[in-house]
Amino acid sequence: MLHQLPRNVRQQAVREIRRVLKPGDRVVIVDFQDSGKRNGFIQHFRRHRHGHVKIDDMLAVLNQAGLQITQSGPFREPNLYFVMATV
Repeated sequence: MLHQLPRNVRQQAVREIRRVLKPGDRVVIVDFQDSGKRNGFIQHFRRHRHGHVKIDDMLAVLNQAGLQITQSGPFREPNLYFVMATV
């Protein structure tokens, strides 16, 4: 749901996630990414969502909040992307 939030609220949300995590805890974010295709099941939902977050922007928000990116990449569907980060 982070892609639904304005940038400043998204940054606040990630800072709050960071605040409540203990050392060694992790957070996983899965979000829609543009595959260039304009048809299909996932694209139907992308057309109806609000806001847009590029994966590089999400990585930056997590890093700025003090989280360390441990993994990122495509997640099952070609239009989904995940980021895993730890404290």
